Amino acid sequence: MKRTLALLLLAAVPAFAAHAANGDAVITGLKNLTEVQRLAAFCELSRLSGTALKPTLDPWGTAYRVEISETGSLVASAGSDRKFDETEWKTVEQFTGLEGDIVLVDGKLTRSNRNWLHAQIPEGPSAARTALDELRHAEMMVMTSRNPVMLSVMAARVSASGLELLARHLVAGGGIPAVTTDAWGTPPRVERNGDKLRLVSAGADRKFNPESWTRKPSPSFDEDIVYEDGKIARAPAAIEILMTHEPRIEPIPQPPDPPAGGSESRLRVGGTVVAPKVVRRIEPEYDENARRMRFSGVVIVECVIDERGAIDDVRLVKSLVPDLDMAAVKAVRRWKFEPATSEGKPVAVVFNLSINFKLK
Repeated sequence: MKRTLALLLLAAVPAFAAHAANGDAVITGLKNLTEVQRLAAFCELSRLSGTALKPTLDPWGTAYRVEISETGSLVASAGSDRKFDETEWKTVEQFTGLEGDIVLVDGKLTRSNRNWLHAQIPEGPSAARTALDELRHAEMMVMTSRNPVMLSVMAARVSASGLELLARHLVAGGGIPAVTTDAWGTPPRVERNGDKLRLVSAGADRKFNPESWTRKPSPSFDEDIVYEDGKIARAPAAIEILMTHEPRIEPIPQPPDPPAGGSESRLRVGGTVVAPKVVRRIEPEYDENARRMRFSGVVIVECVIDERGAIDDVRLVKSLVPDLDMAAVKAVRRWKFEPATSEGKPVAVVFNLSINFKLK
């Protein structure tokens, strides 16, 4: 079990790469949200190394706003209207469409259009589904980057990828870029011997140890990372580290859906209004990755139950983690009720439901 979890955690820490925007609006929106998440993970790496992030453009050509301090970080996208509206940032909620600002503060989304984007994706394999999988990967990176052990795993992966990219650049005849460091802020050591090339990252201790380069690395992030003979020849034993430390990854909730229009004037249970009763309950699918990550807890949704006992509308009130939120919403849409009544007559009501994801 430990090794399975360690492999799953490692799979959640891929090399970072930029993605070109697709012309389809939903895919573009998904890729934009993915990049916000990736930048948030990069913020944690930047705080670790003390290096600044390079400006990155969103799919509509506007630079993401990135702010990093000793205590936290902020990443924001202006959206398709290319205009930041900081007055919106005070409202923590989901929004519809592509024009709103996406805001992520200290690893947590405070404004997002993820639920709207998810609702636009068709069932079955599609380019949008592929883009959603990329978003899920980026979300996992943010969650793992909030854990010190996993942040170091990410730093080692990024440093190794950086050595590979630098090697390809040098082999192609390029020079060493002016600002080139590993994830801990140390410039790599470059050695040439005829056609042979060796690149070395000093690791977490920021100290090169040439005597170690020919021996097996220990389970420590202080170990030097070595690229030679066309590949990464030496790196920290990440699986052994994860199996030893067993890092607990905490789920990061997303913002709630906005209140439904006119919901304040709709009936709620209380007084003469008698609560509806469930007659058909559909259990949500427990996302396998969420189960393996040991994510559990309660998702709360608000729904409108009409006079026939059918679900008319569902909105997220309390999030656990995106995939479990969506599983809860999808399942609740299929529930059936005996309608609420007022003075013996069926009435439509606004009703909250709690969906509990329990690990067995």
